[in-house]
Amino acid sequence: MANQVHTLITTNVKKKLAPHLKDVMGPWLLSMHDQAKDIVRVARNSFESVFAADKRAGVISFCQKEILDYLTDMLLYKTVDTLSDARYVTKEDMLAKYARVVSSSFQILSYLITELPVEERIKCEDEYKIVMDDTTLWRKFVTHNNPLIRKSFYNFVKTLLLSWKDVIESRLELVCPNFFAGVFVEKDPFTHSDMWDALLLMTKNFPRSWVIIDKKKPALPKLYKFLGSGLNGSVNIAYPSIIALLANLPEEVS
Repeated sequence: MANQVHTLITTNVKKKLAPHLKDVMGPWLLSMHDQAKDIVRVARNSFESVFAADKRAGVISFCQKEILDYLTDMLLYKTVDTLSDARYVTKEDMLAKYARVVSSSFQILSYLITELPVEERIKCEDEYKIVMDDTTLWRKFVTHNNPLIRKSFYNFVKTLLLSWKDVIESRLELVCPNFFAGVFVEKDPFTHSDMWDALLLMTKNFPRSWVIIDKKKPALPKLYKFLGSGLNGSVNIAYPSIIALLANLPEEVS
């Protein structure tokens, strides 16, 4: 219902929406990346009805700073308790909402990184740094107990490694210990495709990531233990990936 009302408002005001666009674009994108297909459909239809195809990228660029501010709040500061009112919803619903919001926020970050050229992203370099430099981003979500959150996090890392490697490279000492800590204990097959993609790209692009984690504690025993677990039910994904992984391990750890 809320999204239908949103559609009615946006499609009828159109040009009058401009002064408020930066304030609503974050929540609008969140709806466009929701887990519920009907919410996504309504949000995207309203976006496409308001903005012509050749204007949409410009709209995202125009609102990029405010979108990033919104995502920073969702990822770094919002909690299960602050996103919902416990007086009116169950704990289970609160947890589910938090997982959806975090997952959608990572999807939006990936969308910005994929769709906006580097020269546009650099205009909001400070806002990206606020998110990327925060330990919470790299430590909290990779080991979160909700697989939807972990899956979206792995996909976000994969997106960075494909489209904005400098972000990872300049933060390897921060990213790697947390990233590998999650990978080596990942048990849910729901996440494994994205997890292996991220792990292989990390290893191929930055072999020294293994050297970094090896400095604190030998990395190979963790890998052997992970392999010894039977790959947690994802044999078809994992076994082909292992061959590529071993081929790219640096000599220092292999």
